[in-house]
Amino acid sequence: MTAASVEFNTFWKQLNSELQILSSEAKKRSAAIRVASDRSLEILRSVRSYEELSRHSEFVTPFVMSCSSKNAKLTTISMQCLQRLSSTPCLPSDRLSDVLDAFVLATQLALDLKLKVLQVLPIFFKNYAYHICGPLCVKILKCCSDLLQSSNKSPMVVGTASATLQQLMDEIFERLIPRKAENATQAENEKIYDVLVGNNESIKVDVYRHDANVLFSDLCSSFEVSDSPSKIGREPQLDMRNLPIDYGLEILESVLKNSTSLFLTYGDLQFLLRTKTVPFLLRCIQSSMNFAIVVRSYRCIKLLIRKEYLSVLELELEVVLSLMIHGISVESETPIWKKVLSLEVFSEMARNFDLLCAIFMTYDNYSDKKHILTSLLWECHRLLCQEDIRNCLCESPIIQRMELPIVTGEAFNSRTQLIHMLDKASPPPVSYIYLVWLILSISNEWSYGFSLAALELPGDSAKNHGPESEDLQTIYKGTFPELFSISKKFLYSTALDVSLFHSVVRAFQKLAHAAGILSLAEQLNQCVAIFSISIVKNTEGWPEVPQIAQPQQALAPNSAIKSEEASYAVAEKVYQGARSKLPYRNINQAQLSLFRALISLSVSLGQTLPPSTWTYILKTWQWISYYVNGPSADFMEGFYLEDVPSPPLISKNDLVTIENTTRKLLETTISYSDSGFKTLVEKLISESNDILASCTKGRSKEDSSQASIPACRYNKTFFISELGELTVCNLDRFANSRSGREYWLSISNYLTSLIADRNVSTVAIRLYASKTLTDIIRKACIKIGEVEDPTARNKKFQSFECLVIDPLMNSIEALKNLDITKDAIYSGLVRAESEILLQSLSTLKNILNEFGDIMTETWPTVFKIINSPFYWNSESIDNMLSADEDDSSLVNGIAQKHIEMIQVSYDVFKLVSDDFLQTLPLEVIKCVIDTIVHFVTQKQNLNISFSSLSQFWSLGDYFRMQESANQNAWLGIDSSRFVDNITKGKLMDVIVAKDSTPFEVHCGLWLYLLKELTGCSEDERKEVKNGAIQTLFRIIDSHSAYFPSWKLIFLEVIKPLLSTKRDANQLLNDVEFWNHTLEGLVKLYPVHFGNFSDEGSAREEWITLLNFLQLLLNSGLPEVSYVAIVNYRTLLKAMVNLKKVPQEVLAKCVSIWSGYDVVYNDMPSSNSPIQKNGYDCIHELITSFPYLYEIVTTYQKMSVEFVEITLNLFNSAVRYPLLPEHTKDNLKPSSLQSAVLSGLEIFRPSHDDDVDTLILYQLSVIVTLPFETREKIEKKLLPKLPNSSKARLPTFGAVSASALEIFNKRLLNGKVDSWGPLKEKYTIKMFKNLGEVIRRKSLIRNAGNESPIYTAACEACAILTNRIFGLFSTSKMSVQVQDNFFDVFIEIASSPLQRIDMVTDSETEHFDANAYSMLRNIFIRQDVIGLFKQAQIEKILSSVWAGSFLYEKDEIEMEIMNRNQSLRDLAKGLANFDFDYIAASTVETTVLSKSECALICLRDLVHFVRFSEEQFETLRKLCAPYLVCRIAFVLRRFISHESLRRMAPIPKIRKLELQILIHGLHGIVEDLLIGSNSSKDAICNDLKLLHPLILRAMPLSHMLENLQKELLDLSLGLTKLTSN
Repeated sequence: MTAASVEFNTFWKQLNSELQILSSEAKKRSAAIRVASDRSLEILRSVRSYEELSRHSEFVTPFVMSCSSKNAKLTTISMQCLQRLSSTPCLPSDRLSDVLDAFVLATQLALDLKLKVLQVLPIFFKNYAYHICGPLCVKILKCCSDLLQSSNKSPMVVGTASATLQQLMDEIFERLIPRKAENATQAENEKIYDVLVGNNESIKVDVYRHDANVLFSDLCSSFEVSDSPSKIGREPQLDMRNLPIDYGLEILESVLKNSTSLFLTYGDLQFLLRTKTVPFLLRCIQSSMNFAIVVRSYRCIKLLIRKEYLSVLELELEVVLSLMIHGISVESETPIWKKVLSLEVFSEMARNFDLLCAIFMTYDNYSDKKHILTSLLWECHRLLCQEDIRNCLCESPIIQRMELPIVTGEAFNSRTQLIHMLDKASPPPVSYIYLVWLILSISNEWSYGFSLAALELPGDSAKNHGPESEDLQTIYKGTFPELFSISKKFLYSTALDVSLFHSVVRAFQKLAHAAGILSLAEQLNQCVAIFSISIVKNTEGWPEVPQIAQPQQALAPNSAIKSEEASYAVAEKVYQGARSKLPYRNINQAQLSLFRALISLSVSLGQTLPPSTWTYILKTWQWISYYVNGPSADFMEGFYLEDVPSPPLISKNDLVTIENTTRKLLETTISYSDSGFKTLVEKLISESNDILASCTKGRSKEDSSQASIPACRYNKTFFISELGELTVCNLDRFANSRSGREYWLSISNYLTSLIADRNVSTVAIRLYASKTLTDIIRKACIKIGEVEDPTARNKKFQSFECLVIDPLMNSIEALKNLDITKDAIYSGLVRAESEILLQSLSTLKNILNEFGDIMTETWPTVFKIINSPFYWNSESIDNMLSADEDDSSLVNGIAQKHIEMIQVSYDVFKLVSDDFLQTLPLEVIKCVIDTIVHFVTQKQNLNISFSSLSQFWSLGDYFRMQESANQNAWLGIDSSRFVDNITKGKLMDVIVAKDSTPFEVHCGLWLYLLKELTGCSEDERKEVKNGAIQTLFRIIDSHSAYFPSWKLIFLEVIKPLLSTKRDANQLLNDVEFWNHTLEGLVKLYPVHFGNFSDEGSAREEWITLLNFLQLLLNSGLPEVSYVAIVNYRTLLKAMVNLKKVPQEVLAKCVSIWSGYDVVYNDMPSSNSPIQKNGYDCIHELITSFPYLYEIVTTYQKMSVEFVEITLNLFNSAVRYPLLPEHTKDNLKPSSLQSAVLSGLEIFRPSHDDDVDTLILYQLSVIVTLPFETREKIEKKLLPKLPNSSKARLPTFGAVSASALEIFNKRLLNGKVDSWGPLKEKYTIKMFKNLGEVIRRKSLIRNAGNESPIYTAACEACAILTNRIFGLFSTSKMSVQVQDNFFDVFIEIASSPLQRIDMVTDSETEHFDANAYSMLRNIFIRQDVIGLFKQAQIEKILSSVWAGSFLYEKDEIEMEIMNRNQSLRDLAKGLANFDFDYIAASTVETTVLSKSECALICLRDLVHFVRFSEEQFETLRKLCAPYLVCRIAFVLRRFISHESLRRMAPIPKIRKLELQILIHGLHGIVEDLLIGSNSSKDAICNDLKLLHPLILRAMPLSHMLENLQKELLDLSLGLTKLTSN
């Protein structure tokens, strides 16, 4: 089932139900109606659609009959059915008249039926509009008009009827609109009706248009008495003659409002407008005083004042508008409420700017026509100037508002206008304030219209001055003066509330905006000027402010500054105590609103603003900045805080709003064209220059063209600041085009010029310019850094790279050219310039921190900036410090700033080095090296100098990575050209030459790095020197594998270092440096110069180093020599492993060793970091000997000359007269002594005998050091040394013992095969040295050895003597040498028997006994005894005899000895002693020391005599007298003493002595009696001298056991000998 079927079924059911109700009701009322109803039911049951139903005309009959019956019940049911039928196309067209008649009859019934009819009529007409024409149209309108004119009408019916009538009339007119309709074919569309289109012209129209023409004519004529039916010749379709005029005007308004298109289309209707409507309305508004009629008339006129009607009603509207304008004039006596109605209409007109433009172009644009709009504005302005209204406005010379405004937008915005008061019979009271509000609305809307129209111009119309633009310009120029005057009055009015004031501001803004779009510079400047003045004028006397006494600071001496200006500056400073106050800073909300509007206007117009307009805007902005933020920092330098006026009382939100508004202005400059942006930049720079120039000269710069708003001298840095903000907002512009880069250059150059201009009034401005420049750069980097995509970020920075780096360099270059004078320092210029430099460095650091890894082009510039502090003329500052020490605080401050600059610069460089060094291109590395050198050599900050040295290490890593990356490419590359250039001294040419290959540049930079690093070692500061050389060798240690040829390194680095001549003071001061230098060289030489396989290779390098070592070694400075020696030793140690060392190098090594002059210097230099003396030097030199020995023995035979030189050095070393502090050598040799011994031990016994002899001799010399050498040292130094140092005198004990031990070992291990001159020379000396030890009976012991050196010396003598005696038979030895040897031997052998003192003798007795016994055994060897001469034998026998005494001799014995010169006489004297006359003593004499030796000697005397061998003949003969004499002493004392003491016991020693001698004598006698020898007679003769004593002792012999028998036997034996 279709939707139509469903709809019809619903309709059918409802209608069927209602018909049944009607039929049922008609049973009681009318049978005819019932029959008709039943018939309709039958018809209804037979149809299935609306169309079928419409064919049955009798279907409507019951409804018409019911309405005609005037029965309320039936009529109600019928109206319900008719309503349903009216809404559907089912009524037959031939029954429409009957239906309308039924409606007319129904309107005469009850109220509800009347309302029902009025409800059904619009529906009915809508469905059957094209069938209702002519009489039917009259009937349908009559339904409404009759109700309006009925006598007992109710308000509800009247209102509904009026509304229905308006709706029907609208639909009648709407029917004229061409459309396709099915029912339209049923209408009579033929144009058979005549209508007038002019006074004498008519046209043919169709029935619908005729109905509309007649209906509208009747509507306009209904209220005219002259237009009666008889006059027009017909009955009117709409008869409203009995209705009030306002009803007709209401319908007329509705028709005019809803059928505008028809009036603009059909000429007959237009004719009626001209001839009937307009005159009627004019009469109503001019003559009528009825408020309702006048209001309705104005409403109709308002509908006619349309752009579309201007061509139709040109003359009529001119009259209407002129009449209305005249009505509002000052001269007009029109009631104020009519003026208000006119102004309300004009206000509505003002909202339609197209209408205004059409009116202007229709009337005002022609001189022969009434100037409607101009007159309107003129009259409005005159109204505002009227006293009553002027009092309402309350104008003020400055922008401000009342606390209680008179004109409030709230009161009138929500207020119903008079023209809308349709229910008012009389006009309400109207005040002038409302007039003011209406005029304000007109001017505001007008201004808004201009702005919108300008914005809606076609794209190129405004730019190319197209037709639309030209017309709008004409309109603008024609209306601007009056409109500007009106807006100005409202602007300065204090009576407006906030909303109205804002609307005025917006309107003014729009007016200016339109002028800007239309390129009307003059009008735009007028608007902007009034804005600017209104904003900045905060007092009535503004800008006439007192002259500000601002001191001229930081003016550098300049010949260009006139004397008048200089005098002015001085006067200003003197006048500081009487400053005038600065301009007040008060600013109100109204002015803030104006400022926001001005900035918003600038945002809107932007790039189209001419320079003159920008001047107003920028100066206004500058003043607002002063009001809000106060004077700029530079201005405050000459003022106290209390001099500054209080800030304005504005809220934080206002401040934020100002900030946001100005920021928006800057942000919109992004879209400016190049020309617009250039205009703004140039204007900012120009204004900045003007204000700075005027302030520099101390007077305002007059500019007649802009005299209405002067620049704010109290905010001079404003233009600089905004120039910076503008630049930041337009960063993308600068990088994307060539013109953009030019603008960037222009801005940066300007800021740079300010930075470098010492003629700027205050240094604060220069600092601010620098801060602005650095802020621009910093913010540019921040913006780039915000790009998330790495690729886009890198690309963007690369486009900005030069832009952000070059300005920093330019500012630094500009500052570099400025002189540093005392005046510049004291005036603060230099300090400011240092701050600027610091800002630049800090900015560079930020850039590098963010983008250093992607920088490519500007690295050379970056390093120039980093090096900028070194361009600072610090020498000038130092000179000033020294010249003016009393007043150097400022200069010190500048020097401190310089230090700070260097610190910041170093921080920047450290950032580059740590994070980006490996990414730097190779050609930049020279800049890096130069920068490091600058940091190292600067004198201001030692820490930086020292820390910078480590950066060379980083460069080493860089080169290593470079070579690793290019290893394959550089493999096998020809380097001959590079080597040739370096050899010729063209290192710098290689580095900077464009044709150099990357390999050559790489190698050249390596050499340059090492050379510059070595050059840093020339620094005066020790820390830097040492650090530089240490860094050099660390780099060599780690990166030498990547170095170029070592030949080139020697030429460029090492040779210059070692060839530089230095005096003694320099050497001493740099001793630590030379230590590090030599340590490094000694370490690298064997590695890199150790290949001697090629002839001449490395020879020069080694000779150069060894010559330098020798120079230091022979400097005479112990510290320097020590350093040289230590490293010489290290070098020798390394040379041991070298192969094929050239003879020249070997000779030089030996020369260094042998050429050292030992100096006994104990006092190191007080200022030397290496506190060393001569002891340390010789000690280190001695310790180096083992390596030299090994080298010499490897390449050549050990020569006697070399050994002698070496031993001389050893000898000098071991005799060093003072020990180190806190050192003793009695138990352990000192370090030097140990070193000497170690050196001597190195000599292997495999050498020839001469060498061994020299070594033994040297050892023997060392053995004797504790004696004579020590005594000499003590004698010489002891008086001179303080008590604390006396303990430092050496004892040589331990070294002597150790040397003797070594001596003995070598002696035992050595072989003596020959006897040469050298051996003759030194052997005797050795004996003497050993004899000295024995003679001294030294008890010095070696550590861990119980035997003293005395014993060891004896052993050595014994060994050596045996060796020498063994050579007597095989080698030729001169007699003199033999004699000397024997003499020495006798002396040595006798030494143990000598007594020294009781203590010493008791200590040495045992050793003496052993020593003597050992030497005696050698002496009595059969092969030796015969070699001695008699005198020599007697000498030793004399010593034995003297050593044999056990007791001291008493006085008697001494007397006897003195009387007898020979032993025989002495023996006789003792034997013949007169015991009877000379009494002995009972007191025992003192026992002598060394009793053990004495007993040995006693036995030896006996033993020597008893030798039976022939070789001992001489010994026997010579010893016998000694023995006899000795026995005589013993017997004489025995007899003398025992005779007195009798039974007293004999002392044990005496007893032993007596027994040994008596028993020995008995043995000798027995031997003589038994055997025979050549000396028997001589011995017997000697022995006979004892016989008297023996006989005399016999009586006393019983006191000793066996003595008596021994004496008896002895006596018998002697008797036998005598008898023989």
